Amino acid sequence: MLEPITAIGLAGNVIQLIDFGIKIVSTSRELYKTGSSALYFYQDIIMANNDLALLHSNLRSSIMSTDQDNEISSNDRALLNLAIECDDIAKQLREALEKVTVEGEKTKSLWKTLRHALTCVWRKEEIDELAARLNTYRDQMNTRILHHIK
Repeated sequence: MLEPITAIGLAGNVIQLIDFGIKIVSTSRELYKTGSSALYFYQDIIMANNDLALLHSNLRSSIMSTDQDNEISSNDRALLNLAIECDDIAKQLREALEKVTVEGEKTKSLWKTLRHALTCVWRKEEIDELAARLNTYRDQMNTRILHHIK
């Protein structure tokens, strides 16, 4: 009775191993072919993350300058708190992205490309989670700003 369950478990493990291998090979192929230091989708996240950090800085400056003499409204305080949380997540995301981005000379070494691809595959879930959290905070900020405009 246990043998069929063991066989199913083994088959599941083999499928996971094959899936992981396919991800590494496809990532390696993309890195090797382009000679890029970061995958295309990470480059987009890096640019969006940098832009968001600049917007948060401008938002904080704007709120602080308009409310210097007066107390900050509850809506502005909530926006500031969201901006601070966004900055924390953006920093974590930047650190995670730095671990999968190779600076300096772009190599065509197969071994280095495979190691880099392995790092990218291992870190993908973490990066996706941080990007999703950042999007959630962005949506909350957009809602606050729209409410404030009304």
